[in-house]
Amino acid sequence: MPFIGSIALSSDKNLDEVILSDKSSFFVNIILKSNSSESSSIRIPVSRGSAFITGVYNQTKPVIRSQIAFEDITKDLIVHCNDGSKWVLYAWPPIQWVKTDMHTLNPVNIDNTWSGVIQIAKLPSDSNLDQSKMLYDRFCGSWSEGLTLDTDFRNDGLGCYTFRHKQYNAAKPTLFHLLPHQLNSVIADDGIKHEKLSLYTPSNGSTTVLSSITGEYLFAYPLPQLSLLPGATNLDSNEKEWLRAQINQELSKDWLTDIAKEASIYFSGKLVGRIANTLLIANYTLEDFQLTKIATKLLTECLDLILGDQRPHPLIYDTTIGGVISSAAHVTNDPIADFGSSFYNDIHFHAAYPVYAGAVLLSLDALSHDLKEKILDMINSVNSTETTQRFCAYRAFDWYVGHSWARGYLPSADGKDEESTTEAAHFYYSAALFSDYVGASKQSYTSRLQLSLMQESTKCYRLLDDSNEVMPFHWRGNRVGMCFENKRDHGTWFSPNIECIHGIHMLPLSPLTSFIRSPEFISQEFESHLRSIFPTNTGWDAIILTNWAFSDNQRAVKYAKEWIETAPDSSFDPGLSRSWAWLLAVSNIK
Repeated sequence: MPFIGSIALSSDKNLDEVILSDKSSFFVNIILKSNSSESSSIRIPVSRGSAFITGVYNQTKPVIRSQIAFEDITKDLIVHCNDGSKWVLYAWPPIQWVKTDMHTLNPVNIDNTWSGVIQIAKLPSDSNLDQSKMLYDRFCGSWSEGLTLDTDFRNDGLGCYTFRHKQYNAAKPTLFHLLPHQLNSVIADDGIKHEKLSLYTPSNGSTTVLSSITGEYLFAYPLPQLSLLPGATNLDSNEKEWLRAQINQELSKDWLTDIAKEASIYFSGKLVGRIANTLLIANYTLEDFQLTKIATKLLTECLDLILGDQRPHPLIYDTTIGGVISSAAHVTNDPIADFGSSFYNDIHFHAAYPVYAGAVLLSLDALSHDLKEKILDMINSVNSTETTQRFCAYRAFDWYVGHSWARGYLPSADGKDEESTTEAAHFYYSAALFSDYVGASKQSYTSRLQLSLMQESTKCYRLLDDSNEVMPFHWRGNRVGMCFENKRDHGTWFSPNIECIHGIHMLPLSPLTSFIRSPEFISQEFESHLRSIFPTNTGWDAIILTNWAFSDNQRAVKYAKEWIETAPDSSFDPGLSRSWAWLLAVSNIK
């Protein structure tokens, strides 16, 4: 639903000029000015996680407004709105307020020469108002004038990131709302204190308020060990011959024609990812030199095709914002062509498959310099570790919520959103492995840190097992869903079917699957949502069964292996081969 403001800082003047300054992923100064007066303005420093809404007024009469309605304002300046929310007001110099109509609070005996600071803070709906107000009374008058992010990587295998607030009032610590996934990783020191205040968010459970004398908050995670290959498997000669037959069949398909005809970088990328898996099996599992040679040549040609200029909608560099995007919208005049990727929608999903294929070729020292440079541009377009002349830092990743967003520069009433948890993780997995091979250590470490952060946030908000206590009880039973900034939806953009709603959080299946999707979650999800609909007689069936093989149920592994061997071709998604599904299932045999 669209955002409706319960309470807002305003003025009796028409401040119709908006200036944004000091912009970053975590902070912006919003300056509202009057075109008719150079002196009248409101400056609102907006910082992620801030406990106070702060307005710095200059020679203008302040007004507090509501898009819903004010019910009351008490003597101690607690504002009651008719949506049930309660807010506390602070002002320097002090102001006495009066409700002049249901949408407006006006100051008493204040004119247009007033300059000062107003702060607003939300009170919890389920706690003692006096206790919460006393906390705000202690910390009011402090706010952030900037918020930056630093990363650091240690020899002990830990990755760290730090939020650093530029505090306006060094004498008072800042109050900062932490989300549930951050609480297990924040490093508590003498300057950080958990305060007794919590607010409910639209889609991430309840926050916990902390204070920091320095304005710094440090978070640490172990960096995961990553591999292109599934776990060790001891295949007998019959199994290897069966697998070799599957690989021969894979390599006999006319992949170049299929990819050349496919206009979407996403769907053609999935095919390239499938061929990369075929190469992995040929080289590392079967150790078959001839098949490896054929698969290497095929993968190189296909990767060159989708990253070249001969495709229907080739990739281009956007000089307006600075990034590698699809030319689909420029060719079709349709902004949502190829999932809106011309407007940076889903760019990490789309980049993941070519980056993964590049990592596989690099593992054999078989990637050309030209393709390597193109893939490095794709990685930096999505996840540059610093802002450069060509790319912004961390375009898709939100360090505060702990995961990426798929929404690009297209409007949305419910804010940014993301459909697939695992396709997002696949990009950072692929970027880390690719970066290992080219010696880009900072990108490798950063992508691993992001994966650890995603693992924690996904467990809290997006893939919900029976132990989850973060999300509301009535929502947990859905297990999965699309995440928006303003809501959760047990659905997809493309289908209402259960196999699609749940299956989109399984793609693509890889050795990373059990890192993002715990064996316990996989078992519980299968029993609550998938057993009753299987088989669907669609390409989702192999995805569901191969995913089930990663569960903590060894009978599932045996069943999945046998089913994969004999299932009809129509049961397999175009991005998943029978050979790769089988090898993943077998790798989970204990």
